[in-house]
Amino acid sequence: MTLQVKPIVPPIWVSRASNNSLAIVGSPWDYLAVITGGDGPVASTLASSTIPAWLSLVPVAPGRWLVTGRPSEAGSWNILLRASNGGAASDLPLTINALAAATTPISKPEVTLGSTTGPAPYTAICLATDDGVAAWRAALSGKDSMQARGFAWDATSQAYVEFPAEPAGGLTPFHAVFLATRLALDLNLDGLPRPMPAVLTLKPGWNFLGIPPLHDGTVVQTSHPWNYFTLQTDDTTPLNNSDFINRLGTPGSGDRATARPWLWNGATYEQVDTLVSGTGYWFKNNSASDVRLLRGSEIIPAPAFAGAFIAAQPQVALADRGQPPAPPGNAGAEGSFSDAAQEPDLGGGSCGLGSASAGLFLLLMLFLRLHLRGTTR
Repeated sequence: MTLQVKPIVPPIWVSRASNNSLAIVGSPWDYLAVITGGDGPVASTLASSTIPAWLSLVPVAPGRWLVTGRPSEAGSWNILLRASNGGAASDLPLTINALAAATTPISKPEVTLGSTTGPAPYTAICLATDDGVAAWRAALSGKDSMQARGFAWDATSQAYVEFPAEPAGGLTPFHAVFLATRLALDLNLDGLPRPMPAVLTLKPGWNFLGIPPLHDGTVVQTSHPWNYFTLQTDDTTPLNNSDFINRLGTPGSGDRATARPWLWNGATYEQVDTLVSGTGYWFKNNSASDVRLLRGSEIIPAPAFAGAFIAAQPQVALADRGQPPAPPGNAGAEGSFSDAAQEPDLGGGSCGLGSASAGLFLLLMLFLRLHLRGTTR
């Protein structure tokens, strides 16, 4: 009797992004590498003799590794990702080209200051750069709630958080914020660009985000037309136009326009065709799992995006999220959509300016009462 030993099936790297990857000196860079198939547990390593000190390999989920780092110098590196499960190894070559880039000026939306006694309108701002995140924290640090208030959106809990609180994981250049202020704040968002493509991870529900300035290898882009965006599942599987609409827009409508981002214009929400670095937008995800929204360097060809080259994915449960959450109102952090402008009271604590005015009125009445008593004796 002959005992035949079944060979171990090696894992296969699934590379759905360009293996010739752009990086920017001093700016964070990452590449999500995904493995499929194979027998048993898989170990992965960077198998190259020229691995730069700034680069590391981080496991993020079973079968998924993030190659990540912040280049400290310009140069080109040929990296080999090697996966093994005890059988034959599977290699994925990756070339990283790091370029030096200058600081990019960012034009944030015009901030309308509130009056000295009334509410202040909201402005939707994307922090855009690492320096922008630092500037936001510095600008609001130590400010009384009667002077300035800032809110970010925690996509995990689907709720606003007010500064100094931050969303889970902390603020990044991709985060958007609502600012209401009576003071002219020093909020300079200028900073280093990110490499293209940019990836926005959209949590189930609503996401308040923006696009940093992006270097395409030749120039820096701060204007981002919506037809340069594609969608992937969280394991980098491309989604076609139908899936794009159903997950980001109105399910079953077949209308890509319904998937466009939403902008707060100071009075109401409107959908836009082009995003600008420095401005905050709302993106919805109708599915129950994370999706990856990519801003690439090329317009997506209509036939390809319609599904000629991208297979439709299995049906997933969808729930239309409707319209974006209203800006945080006077009474709390959440509210239903309204065409009327939502303006926060810049008052002390949760009482707001109205309660403070009422308190002053009562003190005045008490003073007059005591004064009248003194004059009638």
